[in-house]
Amino acid sequence: MVIAAFRWGIIVDLKLSHVGFIDALYIEDGDDYVVGDTVRGHLTEFNPDMEKFWIRPPGQVPIADRYHRTPSGT
Repeated sequence: MVIAAFRWGIIVDLKLSHVGFIDALYIEDGDDYVVGDTVRGHLTEFNPDMEKFWIRPPGQVPIADRYHRTPSGT
């Protein structure tokens, strides 16, 4: 469930030891995250220093993969 929505990311209550975080890089212009809404996603990482689980929405390419891809034809 969304507990806070900011332009820099979405905080999600996962009913786990720490909150979940959807990075702004995964938020598209047409996305409308509203406090109280239920969201789906893939748990991709836990960062103990930040005490957050990182979440990737369905259908989104992992951020690391985005940075490592080279344009075709190069």
